[in-house]
Amino acid sequence: MVEATALCGARSSIQFIAHDPAADLAALGPLAERCGRFSPWVGWDTLGGRGAADWQESKFAGLTLLESPSALLLDIQGIVSHFGDEAAFASEVQREFCSAGYEVVLGLAETIGAAWALAFADEQNFPETSTNNVRLSPPLNWQQLPIELLRLLPETTELLHRLGVMYIDQLLRLPRQELPARFGSLLLRRIDQALGNVAEWVVPYRPVPKWEVERRLDYPLTRRDILEEILQQLLSQLGALLRQQDLGAMQLECRLAGEGKSLRLEVGLCRPSASPQRMWELLRLPWERTPLVGPIDRLELRVLRTGRLSSEQRELFIDLHDTSEPHDLIERLTGRLGKEAVGRPLLRAEVLPERSFQVRSLTGGNVARTVSKDRKKPKPAATLFASEDPQPPAGWLPWQRPLTLLPPRAIQVRCEPGGAPLLLGWSAGEEEVVRSWGPERLETGWWRGRTVRRDYYRVETAAGRRYWLFRNLVTGEWYWQGSF
Repeated sequence: MVEATALCGARSSIQFIAHDPAADLAALGPLAERCGRFSPWVGWDTLGGRGAADWQESKFAGLTLLESPSALLLDIQGIVSHFGDEAAFASEVQREFCSAGYEVVLGLAETIGAAWALAFADEQNFPETSTNNVRLSPPLNWQQLPIELLRLLPETTELLHRLGVMYIDQLLRLPRQELPARFGSLLLRRIDQALGNVAEWVVPYRPVPKWEVERRLDYPLTRRDILEEILQQLLSQLGALLRQQDLGAMQLECRLAGEGKSLRLEVGLCRPSASPQRMWELLRLPWERTPLVGPIDRLELRVLRTGRLSSEQRELFIDLHDTSEPHDLIERLTGRLGKEAVGRPLLRAEVLPERSFQVRSLTGGNVARTVSKDRKKPKPAATLFASEDPQPPAGWLPWQRPLTLLPPRAIQVRCEPGGAPLLLGWSAGEEEVVRSWGPERLETGWWRGRTVRRDYYRVETAAGRRYWLFRNLVTGEWYWQGSF
């Protein structure tokens, strides 16, 4: 704000407006529809493939809006000729957006990454191709382009800047095989996409129908039984709308408002459902334990996420493939305990065990979250491990990891000269170690900030218990992190 004030000069009145990404995204949809006359493939998301052998003749346009929102992507292969040439096409696009009150910068190139770089680059980077905010596809001079034009994550760009990597040619000189471990797999993919070594396609924008119903009351109500009846009627209407399109609700939102106050309830489902009874069973769980905010005069139901309804042939006698009971249980537990309390762990490519998994919700939107040791979280009675990557980490064997993983807890350990544990000291007494395996050294890379170095041991005590311990090589302290 200080910099913005200085740039505005000594003016009597300055208005500050907070950036609203949700509003930007909402504005992109109508603009993408407006570009339908230029290309059937218009959007702001992309999909990447494994190779580029069959798309070398593609052509893309990156459209930068100088007022928010920021960018649209157009697949214009085979379309430019209908407008004459690339310059005529770009002029027509500019006229269309000028009539809507936008000033744009247009970049045309053989790849999405290159078109994006052209559209977002400063004029001094492409002086020979910048005419009236239209930048046609030149051979990109990677030695002068900043790394920001690779569409990297902000944290990746910041880390590269701290390491002195400002331009793409500096990045290309780094050992390629070491980049994913230090900066993530997205970095290599962005480089290959910009160079045309990996295919990338525009995901076309299609307006999403709004699945919502509403009831406005003539006078406010406070009786819950009448409000419940109205909600069930609205659910019947909503279910009928979904069934017409063979869709089911995966995430349902309920809003009740009156006298300037509102109440919001949200439930998630494991499987798409258009059944009013099923949706009411789940919605009733938070409804019964949530007090009203006052008299209610407006009720709204909205489906935030949908899925295609599946139809399966039932068995004649015993349905061996019926999975409704586990799904019903998960949905009920989520309704009672909350979305954060019911999930499944997924493995992550992390060195430290406490960071090697994340919990993904089983209902509604599948948003992954990393479990932090500082957050108070429910302790599950059982743990089911799953992974999006079917291959286990390199060198990993099942018996080398404990069944129960705990946050590191400091303990007293007496060691032999070689470092192996001999005696474990607990608050309730001591345990003698009769067997031990290790050490297994785990160490984080320097690029992750503060270096963590640990030596892990699997030990067996005289009482037959097996523990997973490690020694912090920086401080020399011992910690207990799991039990076998």
